Amino acid sequence: MNKNEQKIFNYLTQNEGFYMNQYRSLQGKSDNWISLKKLNEGLYAVVITDDKHADSTQSEADEYLKTIGQNYKLHIIVLSDGEYFSATNGTTSKAVVNIREKRIIYCDEDSKSLANITMSLLVKEKETRELKTMSITLGIIGINIILFIVSAIMSKNIMNIDGQVLLDLGGKFGPLIDKGEVYRLVTASFLHGGIIHIAFNMYALYSIGPQIEEIYGKWKYIGIYFLAGIGSSFLSYYMLPNTLSIGASGAIFGLLGALFIFAVKNRDSLKKGAIKSLLMVIGVNLYIGMTLPNIDNYGHIGGLIVGIIIGTVFLGGSLKKGLK
Repeated sequence: MNKNEQKIFNYLTQNEGFYMNQYRSLQGKSDNWISLKKLNEGLYAVVITDDKHADSTQSEADEYLKTIGQNYKLHIIVLSDGEYFSATNGTTSKAVVNIREKRIIYCDEDSKSLANITMSLLVKEKETRELKTMSITLGIIGINIILFIVSAIMSKNIMNIDGQVLLDLGGKFGPLIDKGEVYRLVTASFLHGGIIHIAFNMYALYSIGPQIEEIYGKWKYIGIYFLAGIGSSFLSYYMLPNTLSIGASGAIFGLLGALFIFAVKNRDSLKKGAIKSLLMVIGVNLYIGMTLPNIDNYGHIGGLIVGIIIGTVFLGGSLKKGLK
């Protein structure tokens, strides 16, 4: 019994008054599960299968139900990854659900409730999985928002955070780093200069972060983000030592760099133009950084370089090999 089958059977037994029975297949090679509910007109029976075994599951369930000696109606839930369809007989009703696309392919009238239950459970699982995939991203966003609220309260201004407040909270500033406050290479990436600044960066992180988390995993994602943030602050410190710099954009550029490496190494399996589109996003944002005032483009470049390097290390191999 796979995970999807177990979830559906659990729902039926816990919420719809069904009970479970186990029976041997016709060949005697495996044990099959069937969910049963006693109604006035007979047994309401439910079996779950995939498109490869739908016909054999139906015949085996029919044979088992005949041995019980009661009237019955057999309902088959087919969890398909394609466009499976096969006609049913008078004692059988069928619901076919595409588990990849989360949609009902076919459903007999008296199996609609089962199809809807199946869809609800599949969609809920997808939403739960997506939320888990976003756990690190949401955590980083939460830290940024909390620090922004603190800085806004201290500045008494949500639109433009006071420079002294940003300095006190850990903004990147060369003379203080030279005095030993190296923690600023990390903390600067969690501070923002105003509501528009943080909104733009958090939207970018929300869009890119889950992809990185899914590709690299949670711990490598954290590593890429923090190391890119440090690399961003370090290049800014080296090139603009006397400038106060803050913002998550350098770390986000690092995520873009890691995403670029993944795209290069998997270009044959990605949509045509994926790498070109990603390069356009990176190029446009770097151009904006060069043309607009008060943007630390060295921070962007530093984060991007570190993201590319770390992404290459985590995925194995070299960038040169991927570009051949």
